[in-house]
Amino acid sequence: MSTLGTITVVGASLAGTYAAQALRDQGYDGRLVLVGDEHHRPYDRPPLSKEYLTGAVTADRLALADAEDVAELDAEWLLGTRAAGLDLPGRAVLLEGGGRLVTDGVVLATGAAARGLPGGTHLEGVHTLRTLDDAAALREELSRGQVRVLVVGAGFIGSEVASSCATMGHQVTVVEAAEEPLLPQLGPELAAVCAALHADHGVTLLTGTGVAALHGDGRGRV
Repeated sequence: MSTLGTITVVGASLAGTYAAQALRDQGYDGRLVLVGDEHHRPYDRPPLSKEYLTGAVTADRLALADAEDVAELDAEWLLGTRAAGLDLPGRAVLLEGGGRLVTDGVVLATGAAARGLPGGTHLEGVHTLRTLDDAAALREELSRGQVRVLVVGAGFIGSEVASSCATMGHQVTVVEAAEEPLLPQLGPELAAVCAALHADHGVTLLTGTGVAALHGDGRGRV
């Protein structure tokens, strides 16, 4: 039993789902609501830059919970709904569009967001990779034929995207502010190995280089 009538989990991805499962595992039997701005139930994100991007797996293979898991959680899912703020005196989660969700407890599990670049917000051909919809849009564009791909950032996701695009036969250039790819994460020796792997697979690396802005071609495309 619980003294909290309703607990709202803001964020319906991996962390939010695990938080909801933990509440149930610890005996919470009240109303449980998960609010997520995506229209999809929780899915595995790491394959978005690898197997899903190359077409090796389909979206249904990414699901983190099957129908039985969802039923066992016994939660309300507000998907495609963005939380806009908290009304602490009113004990409510404010929803984009003016809705309110009165609640007795809140778990914030919103995760991160991909950072855009100046000038690139409305240009065709510019993609960020964070969500399943992001990956689907990028995969669709890559499937039209060979293109020149510029990846900004040679961290784990950027390096994986570069590798996937090269595997698909595209001409790939990676721009990285550090002197080697994955240098902060792996250190200089392993970073040098990663740089060599990129070169072996035909990826052009521009390291020690930042990106100031993106410019269109006058027709709305980068």
